[in-house]
Amino acid sequence: MKNIRKHLTCHLLFLFPAIVYAQQALPVVKKDLPEITFGLKAGFNPKNFNSYPDQTISGLMAGIYANLKMGNFGLRTEPALDFLSISSGKLTPTPTYIDLPVLAEYKILKRTWLQAGPQFSVYLNTYNGNGTYLKSYLSGNIGVETKLASVFNIGLRYNKGLTNAYDMSIYNSAGTLTRSESFSNNSIQFYVVIRVY
Repeated sequence: MKNIRKHLTCHLLFLFPAIVYAQQALPVVKKDLPEITFGLKAGFNPKNFNSYPDQTISGLMAGIYANLKMGNFGLRTEPALDFLSISSGKLTPTPTYIDLPVLAEYKILKRTWLQAGPQFSVYLNTYNGNGTYLKSYLSGNIGVETKLASVFNIGLRYNKGLTNAYDMSIYNSAGTLTRSESFSNNSIQFYVVIRVY
């Protein structure tokens, strides 16, 4: 009986350092969990009606964003309001849109992400002049965003209208329709993002 205890004790003394070394040597499997963030977005977004180069609309935008990132990939949505004003051309209304983009993201540099995806915009005002702002239109986005600090990003984005945003009818002095045209919106966004969560 004493011999059995002696042999068992020797085996345990031999195995204990081996078990400790094996635990330290084995790699720790770490599961990457998606990072979810929320914040505020604001910026400047000049627009131009396609095929109507003398019509430039400048304006501000403000909204919120929700971001999900995992590794080098991400998904983002940014409900935002466009506050626009006419700076040249013949149109006189001040249209306001609510924009609903959904963007896929890919990390191209340590602090820089490439963004691309569709955007659905809804016109919130009414206008009864020579033209009609359509109630909604679809566009596409492509851009980059760079992280400057832990809670502060800047971005540049191009938005291309895929469907018409404005219909215009032109009449002569006799009230006869002489021309009818439709235009889509193109814009560039310069913006800042502040993370709040």
